[in-house]
Amino acid sequence: MRGCKGIDITLLGGEFQRESQVNTGPLTKLCAGQYRVDRLFVGTDGFDLRSGFTGRDMVRTDTVRSMAESAKEIVILTDSSKFSTAGLVRQFSLEEVSKVVTDGGVGEEIADELMKNGIEVMIAG
Repeated sequence: MRGCKGIDITLLGGEFQRESQVNTGPLTKLCAGQYRVDRLFVGTDGFDLRSGFTGRDMVRTDTVRSMAESAKEIVILTDSSKFSTAGLVRQFSLEEVSKVVTDGGVGEEIADELMKNGIEVMIAG
């Protein structure tokens, strides 16, 4: 890649989901299980104060949870619209997430609740 000296890109195997542009499934989990990471950056499909972060797709959510097992820290990257809807599948509890990066549309009540649970909230501009 031009201008990116010293950066290596590793692609995990698995089934490619076009809509979400991610690889999922057993092969992805097998490949991801070979790595140990300090931080795992992941998206989410929804949020509920009782359930935490949620997903719409069971296979994708299961793959992400598997990847998180080898991470020291989980960082959620999501737009604020995800805080007004909940997916069907539990992705991460509030206790499992250390940081959320979102836009300024996240409500004060949600941001306060996240911070009460020890989650750092970063607003990207």
